[in-house]
Amino acid sequence: MSDHRLPRTAIPHRYDLRLAPDLEEFTFDGKVKIALEVPNDTDRLVLNAIELTIQEATIENEGGKRRTAAVTYDQAHQRVSLRFDRPIGPGNYILRIRFTGTLNDQLHGFYRSTFTDTEGNERVVALTQFESTDARRCFPCWDEPEYKAVFGAKLHVEPGLAAFSNGPEIRRKHLDNGKIKITFGDTMKMSTYLVAFVVGPLEATEPQDVNGVPVRIAHPIGKGHLTGWAEEMGAWALDWLTDYYGIPYPGDKVDHVAVPDFAFGAMENLGCITYRETALLLDPETTGQYEKRRIADVIAHELAHMWFGDLVTMKWWNGIWLNEAFASFMEMKAVDAKHPEWDRWLSFAADPGASRAGALVVDALAASRPVEFEVGSPEEADEMFDALTYGKGSAVVRMIEQFIGEEQFRTGVGQYLRDHAYANTETSDLWAALDGASEWPVGEIMDTWILQEGYPLLEVRRSDRGIKLSQRRNLLIPDEEDQTLWQVPVQLKYAVDGEVHEAKHLLTGADAELDLGDVDWVVANAGGHGFYRVAYAPDLLEALVGVVSDLSTLERFTLVDDAAALAVSGDNDLASWFRLAEGYRGESTQQIWQMLIGHLAQVDDIVPEDLRPAFARRVSELLGDVADRLGTEPVEGEDELDTLLRGQVLTALGVIADDEDIVTFAARNLERVLEDFTSFDPDVTSAIIQVSGAHASVATTERLLAAHETAPTAQLAQQLLAAAARSRIPTGAETVVDACIDGPVRKQDSAWVMARTLRSQHARRAAWTRIRSRFTEMLAGLPPMTQRHLADGMAAVSEDDLGRDIEAFLAETPMPSATKAVAQSLERMRANVRFAEREKPGLSDLLG
Repeated sequence: MSDHRLPRTAIPHRYDLRLAPDLEEFTFDGKVKIALEVPNDTDRLVLNAIELTIQEATIENEGGKRRTAAVTYDQAHQRVSLRFDRPIGPGNYILRIRFTGTLNDQLHGFYRSTFTDTEGNERVVALTQFESTDARRCFPCWDEPEYKAVFGAKLHVEPGLAAFSNGPEIRRKHLDNGKIKITFGDTMKMSTYLVAFVVGPLEATEPQDVNGVPVRIAHPIGKGHLTGWAEEMGAWALDWLTDYYGIPYPGDKVDHVAVPDFAFGAMENLGCITYRETALLLDPETTGQYEKRRIADVIAHELAHMWFGDLVTMKWWNGIWLNEAFASFMEMKAVDAKHPEWDRWLSFAADPGASRAGALVVDALAASRPVEFEVGSPEEADEMFDALTYGKGSAVVRMIEQFIGEEQFRTGVGQYLRDHAYANTETSDLWAALDGASEWPVGEIMDTWILQEGYPLLEVRRSDRGIKLSQRRNLLIPDEEDQTLWQVPVQLKYAVDGEVHEAKHLLTGADAELDLGDVDWVVANAGGHGFYRVAYAPDLLEALVGVVSDLSTLERFTLVDDAAALAVSGDNDLASWFRLAEGYRGESTQQIWQMLIGHLAQVDDIVPEDLRPAFARRVSELLGDVADRLGTEPVEGEDELDTLLRGQVLTALGVIADDEDIVTFAARNLERVLEDFTSFDPDVTSAIIQVSGAHASVATTERLLAAHETAPTAQLAQQLLAAAARSRIPTGAETVVDACIDGPVRKQDSAWVMARTLRSQHARRAAWTRIRSRFTEMLAGLPPMTQRHLADGMAAVSEDDLGRDIEAFLAETPMPSATKAVAQSLERMRANVRFAEREKPGLSDLLG
C-alpha cells in the first residue's frame, strides 16, 4: 500500500502551466514550469503522470545550466521518472516539461462534456476534476496533498469560448494561430487536487461584491435565467462563513461554474467551484422545495471547503473524511442560519444517502469501515467518498459540537484554522484544538468514533437508582461476539414527578447506572444529535409514547426511526413498529413523514402480492389525515415544507398504496405536465411523474426517457429518469437499462438510474438479468467514481434466490472501483432477505 506514495526526490514550490485544449479533436497539449527544491543528491525525479505523453523534460539550476532527462513511465503506480546522466545536488531548480494528453469521457482528469444549445447544436466543454488523484491526468506533478504550491495558469482557447481557472483573469493576448491566450492570477499555496480549468461555450453573470470578493455564476450559454437562486445563496453563504470562521476568504474571487457532466455533485476548487447543473441552476417555476434546498446545501458545502480543506488541508488521503465531514456539517449550519424554517438538522436526520440516515444504515454493517483508515492507492482514496465520510463524519462532528457547546466548538475550530493556515494537518490537530477549547477529552471521545467502524445501540431500562444504560454494537445482522465499545456522549432529558431535567453523561464502559431518581420518562438521545440507536425497555417506551407530543421534532423522529431499524435487525418486530407509527397519524412535520414513508417503502418490498391490497389499506389509513390536510393543490402562504410534503404524500399513496384516485390523477395529467412543466406546483408535478412511472406501460416508460432528453432543466431530466426506472414491467426495466448503457442517459447518471431499476420489486429480476448479460460492456462505460451507485441498488433485493445469484456473479466478476460499496450492499441485501424471511409469516395477521 505505502508504495503509492512518492519518494521525496523534490519539493515543488510553484507551477506555471500552459494548456491548449482542442475541443474538436478531444486532445490537449501543455507545458509546465515547476520551481522546486531538491533536498538530497539524486539522479532522478519521480512525480505523478498517467495518460500523458511527455515530449521533453529539462532541468535548470540556479546558474542557468540545463540538462535533459530521460523519461520512464510506471503505469501501475501512475508515475513518471525523469533520469539524468549524473546526479544533481541539493538546491533550487526549474523543471520544464512539454506533454500531450486526451480529453477523456470518464469525468476525471481533463475531460470533455457535451450539451445541446438553444439552437439544437451539440457543444463541447473541456473541464477538470482532480480530486482525489487525477491532476496527474492533466499535467505531470507531485499529486499528493502535502505537496502544496502556488499555481499560475495560461489557457490557449478558440475565440468565442469562455475560460475559467482558480485565479482571476488578468490579461488576454491574440496569438498568431488565431487562438487567445488568457492569463490567470496566481493562487495561494494549495494542493494539486484543487487546481481547475474550464473552457467552452459558457457565460457568466455580472460579479457581485461580497466583502471585496467578486462572485459570479457561470453556466452553459442560454441558461442565465436559471442563476438567480445560486447568486443569492452564493453571496449570502460566503459572507456568513467568513464571519463564522473569523478569517477572510483565502482567494481572490469565486466563480461557481455549472457544467453538463460531472461525477460528483460539485468540487471545491479554490475560486473556481464546479457543479453539476442540478446542484447550481434552477427554474423556480418548475423546481420543487427539495431541489431548491439541495442547491443551497451544495453551495454552502463547497464554500465551507475554501477554509476547511483548501486553506488547511489534510496531509494524506486518510484525512479526507474530515474535509468532507466538516464541510457537510458547515453546510447544515449555514443553511439553517439562512432558512431556520426548513429545520435543516431534522432534514439531515431524514434524508437518505450521504446523511445521518444513510450513514446509520451503512455503519450498521459488519462490512462497514472506520471513518478514517489507511489509504494506499488512488482507488482506496476514491472509495472514501461515501455515506460514512459525509454522513457519519458530519453527524459525529455535530454530536460533539452539541455535547461540548457551540461556542467552545467554534473557538476551537477558529484556532485550528489560524494555527495551520496554508499548511497540512492530521485529524489529531483538530481534536487538540477542541480539547483546548472545552472541558471534555474530545480527542479520546472522537477516536472511538472515527478510528473504529460501527456505532452503539444504547439499551435503557429502570434501575433502583434511576436508569441503567448499556451499550453494544448495533448491527443489521447481530453478532453477539462483537465487544466493541465507544465513549458515548449521552445527552439526557427526563422527568421526575412531572418536572423536566437535562443531564450529560459520557458512557465509557459497557454500562452505567445513573442516579436520576424515579423517572416518569427519559430520552437517552436528547436533542436527537447522538449518532447511535436507542432501545427502551417496554415500560419506558410506553411512557415516552404518552408524552410524544412534548418531545422535540428530532426526538420524536429518532424514537420511531430507531424502532424501525431495530425491526429490520430483529431486535424489535414489525408489529411493534406499526403500533408506534400509528401514534404519529396526527404528526405534521415533513421530515418525520418522509422517514415514515421510507420505512413503509421498505416493508412494501417484502409484501407478497396476495397481501398487497391489505397493506395498501394500512398505508392509506396511516397517511389519511395528512393527505386530507394537504390535498392536491398548494394553499397561498403555506409553509414550504408542507409544499414538499404534499408531493411526497401523493407519491407514497400512488406508488406504495396504489391509491386508485391518485394513480388516475397522475395518468390523466402526465401528458399535460410533459407539454408544460409549469402546469402544476413543482412538487405536485414530481408526484405526477413518479406515480406515472410506477404504473407505466412500456410506451410510457419510453416516453419518459425521451422527455428527459429535452427537459428544460437538469432537475426535471433527473425526475423523468427516476420515474422511468420505477417501471414494474420487465420489458420496461430492460429498456431503461439499455438506455443507460447505450444512451441517451448521460454517463454521470447511468449508475444511479440502473440502481433504481433494481429497487422495483416487480421488475428487478429482469433488470438484473439485463445488467448481468451486459455487465462487462456496462462497466467499461461507467465512470469509476459513479460505480458505487449501481452497487447501492443491489442492497434493496430481498429475494433469497436473486440475492444468491447476484452475490455469486459478483464474486466472479468484481467491480474494482466499488469494492467496499459492493461488500456493503451485499450485506444489506442479506439483511433484507433475513428481514423478509422473519416477518413475512406474520404479515397476514399484522395486516388482517
